[in-house]
Amino acid sequence: GSSLLLTRLHSMIEKRFPGALKLTELFSVPTIRDQARLIGERTPRPTESPAPKDFRQHVVRLGGAGSRKLFCFAPGSGSSYRYHEKARRLSGWEVNGANFVETARPAAVLAKMLAQTQPSGAFMLLGYSIGGNLAYEVAHELKARGREVTGLVLIDSWRRLERFHFTGEEYRKNAEEFLLAADPRYLALGDGEAAIRRVESYARYMDSRVEDRRVDCPIRLILAESSDFKCPFRITQRGWGELTSDFRMLPGWGRHMDMLDEPHMGKNTALVQQMLEEIARSRAAEPELVRV
Repeated sequence: GSSLLLTRLHSMIEKRFPGALKLTELFSVPTIRDQARLIGERTPRPTESPAPKDFRQHVVRLGGAGSRKLFCFAPGSGSSYRYHEKARRLSGWEVNGANFVETARPAAVLAKMLAQTQPSGAFMLLGYSIGGNLAYEVAHELKARGREVTGLVLIDSWRRLERFHFTGEEYRKNAEEFLLAADPRYLALGDGEAAIRRVESYARYMDSRVEDRRVDCPIRLILAESSDFKCPFRITQRGWGELTSDFRMLPGWGRHMDMLDEPHMGKNTALVQQMLEEIARSRAAEPELVRV
């Protein structure tokens, strides 16, 4: 069983980092942290990306320049590192990452931090995968604070229609399997157990939530070409449209797990840019429509 698991792990690593790690090395380097260290040493870090230590912060500046701020919420890893390349490619936006906070009320804590980062003005929020669900939760927390949310851009996020709880063993197993497909360079931030606990905590929190409250802002959803995961509870993508009067879905590129990787990154980032500008133009036109 362990040999098959290591073979599967090597296949995933080889796909993302060709030649970075030999299959035989997985037997002598069994921990996630040590594997991440070796891959990091053998793989050039993307240019203009934050230092790995920065991803320990709850809100981190990822890059980009402009008077408008975009907040990108961590996918299942709990870390916003997946957005660093997108930040470099987006034009006219300062891009900030919001990492998952291991606390009883992560959305409320993040809303407070976002409000401190951006003391005035409306918020534009983006989330990939489960990060879209967290962005939705934070949008409601911001509105409870009297702040405006301009729009939600979701990248292949699924609306949850019911709560669900795995067993402790299942959460652990799911976290370990999820980390097999994650970027090992950023798992070196802490030990493997810390990474697993963060993924487990994130999954438990989101499994306790359902998206059933309307949100008074546009929602744009970019769809994967295919989603290679199975879910034991009821979910929907088209159902996001039931939560807003302004909803649009667009087909994106790549499988769910590959949408922020090349060769799909550039095309999906262009779609995100299109959606951001569309929402921004719509908001700018609202005062004129009111006067008419």
